[in-house]
Amino acid sequence: MAKSPTVVIIGAPEREEALIRGQLSGMIEVVRSESDPQRGLEAVRREAPNIALLYLDEEPKAVLEAVSKISQLNGCAAVIVSRDRDPDNILLAMRSGARDYAYLEDEGVDVRRVLLNLSLTPAVAEDAPQRGMVVAVFSSKGGSGATTIAANLAGALIPDGRGAKPGQAVLLDLDLQMGDVLAFLDISSRYTWRDLAANLHRLDQDLLYKSLTLHSSGLSIVAQSDVLEEAEEVDSKSVGKVITFLRKHFDFIVIDGLRNFSELSLVALDMADRILLTMTQDIPALKNANRCLAIFKQLGYDNNKVKLVLNRFLKRGDLDIDAVADALGMPVEGTVANDFPTAIKAINEGSLLVNVAPRAKVTKDIRALVPMIRGERPARKGLFGKRGR
Repeated sequence: MAKSPTVVIIGAPEREEALIRGQLSGMIEVVRSESDPQRGLEAVRREAPNIALLYLDEEPKAVLEAVSKISQLNGCAAVIVSRDRDPDNILLAMRSGARDYAYLEDEGVDVRRVLLNLSLTPAVAEDAPQRGMVVAVFSSKGGSGATTIAANLAGALIPDGRGAKPGQAVLLDLDLQMGDVLAFLDISSRYTWRDLAANLHRLDQDLLYKSLTLHSSGLSIVAQSDVLEEAEEVDSKSVGKVITFLRKHFDFIVIDGLRNFSELSLVALDMADRILLTMTQDIPALKNANRCLAIFKQLGYDNNKVKLVLNRFLKRGDLDIDAVADALGMPVEGTVANDFPTAIKAINEGSLLVNVAPRAKVTKDIRALVPMIRGERPARKGLFGKRGR
C-alpha cells in the first residue's frame, strides 16, 4: 500500500503555522512543524516527508539556505510560502531550489493549488485564447542592423510612447549568448529566459508584467543572463512555451537575435506571424538573403509571412530596389534609411529612435513598417508597386 503524502512546516510563527495547518487539513498529513529553519531541516532529514513548506517572511536568509539543502534530498519538494508577491522573492526562491512558491492567504487557495500541482508537469494550456502577433526579425547577414530594427519596431508598436500600458509589446532577444538588445537599450535584465521559462506555471498577468525587464519607453524585454552558462539551460521547448504564454498577454511579440537556423530559431520562426528578413544593399547580403528565402520556402513559409526589408537604404546604392526584387523574386516591402549618426546617438543614450529623433527619416521608415506588420497592405505588393513572382 502506498504511503500517504506528508509535509513538514518550517519557519512559520504560531499564527501562520495554525493558518497553514488549517489549509492543509484533509489534504496532507503534517508530521512536524519547526519555527527554526535549522531544526526544520533536521526534521526533514529525520521524517523524510514528501513536501517541506517553508515560510519565508520571518528569516528569509536562513529559509533560503534550508531550501537549497532540502532540494538536494531525494523525494522531498521544497515549497516557499509567503504573504509577499514580490517577483524578486520568487526568483530567489526558485534559484535556491524551491519547486514552487505559494501565497499565504486566509482562504488558502494558492497553497492548495501548489500542493495539487506539485506532481504535474508545468505546461501552458493550449486551449487558452492567443491574443498577440509574433514578429521575427531575421538577419540575412551579420551587421545588417536587425537589432536596431527589432528594438525600434517593438517601440513603434506601442502607440502611447512613454505612457505605454502593460501588454502592448514585448521584445525577446533569442541570441542567448551574445545578444545585443540589453546593450542597445542600456539596461540590465532582472529576469532572464531561464527564469521566465521556469516560472510560467505560477505567473498570473499582474506578476508577469512585474517580472519582465522594463525600458523607460514602456517596452517589456526578455533577454539573456550575464552568465553565459545559463544559455545552455534554455531549450527549444522552453522557448516555445514562453512565446505561447506571452501571446496570451501581449499584443505584439517581437523577436530579435535570429541569425541562423538553430533549433531555437526554428521554433521562433515557425511560431511567427511575420518574418522580417533584413538585408543591406550589397552582393553578400543578397546571396545570403537568397539562401534564407530558399530555406523559408522549404519550411513552408509563404510571402504573406516573409517580408523583405532593406536596411541602411540608399536611393543610389549599388543595388536598387528593382534589382533586389528581381534577384530574389519577391517585392521589397520596406526600406529603412541609412542614418548612422541618429541610430548611434539612440544606442549611446539607451533610447529608442522615436524618443531621440521622432522626425528623422529613419524613425519614420520604421514606423511605416507597422501597417505591413498588421497586414494592412496588399500581401503580395511591395511599397513601390512591384509584385512578387
